[in-house]
Amino acid sequence: MKSMLRYAGWLEKPKRKYDPSSEPSAQGSSRCALCFWRGGDSLLPGFLVEQLPAAVPELGVFGMKRPRHIARDGYQVLDWQDGPGFFIDDLWRQFPDLVVGRYLVNTCYDSGFLTLSERERQEGWRMVGRLAHSPQIHSSDQIPHDQYDEWLVFDHPVQVEEFETMVNYCGFTPIDFWDEKRERFWEQVLRLRPLHVIAENDGVYLLSKDEDLIRRMMKAGAPSNDGPVERFGNSGVGSGPPLAS
Repeated sequence: MKSMLRYAGWLEKPKRKYDPSSEPSAQGSSRCALCFWRGGDSLLPGFLVEQLPAAVPELGVFGMKRPRHIARDGYQVLDWQDGPGFFIDDLWRQFPDLVVGRYLVNTCYDSGFLTLSERERQEGWRMVGRLAHSPQIHSSDQIPHDQYDEWLVFDHPVQVEEFETMVNYCGFTPIDFWDEKRERFWEQVLRLRPLHVIAENDGVYLLSKDEDLIRRMMKAGAPSNDGPVERFGNSGVGSGPPLAS
């Protein structure tokens, strides 16, 4: 219940120390008036999408809606759109192997950049440019969380010098969004090849190379009386956002 209230804006997590250099630009911030278009219900052509028929959302364990699911470029992609009823820290607590034993790179924290505390630095966190890099994670409690966060997850130590996050665009998802931004996101992912990408904006999205993990997550999030799965093929995606009034 607390999680649901926090998502609705009634409960706020304590904020970390403000870093003026982390303030996002108006173009990149989800907090600005310009909200970019996802293309309605149109889906990315050429990829297989699995989705429950549009209906009153059914919930599985810990309040998960059934996600949309595509496979692309060696990744399984899930997204939970428009108020999924949970946060990414709920996700990695429910499925700790997402992060435990891994090395994380933060590409966005509360729409800006993560500022490390002295304690985190002593525990092995480090900065590469503006991106915080974790030591090997032994517990999900080591990972800070706010809202509008994005993490790259690796199975070995890395050094990522830059990443142009898209999580701050309203409704961004790697499945279907304004083509230019979606493909820029994928270009970076395929260059860096993380094991997972985990992010939260007004929804939650997850990319993973671990098919077994995705199967377990789908099973956990599925309703007990599962309906037929729809498969979408060559439906088009609009070429860009509508003009903001």
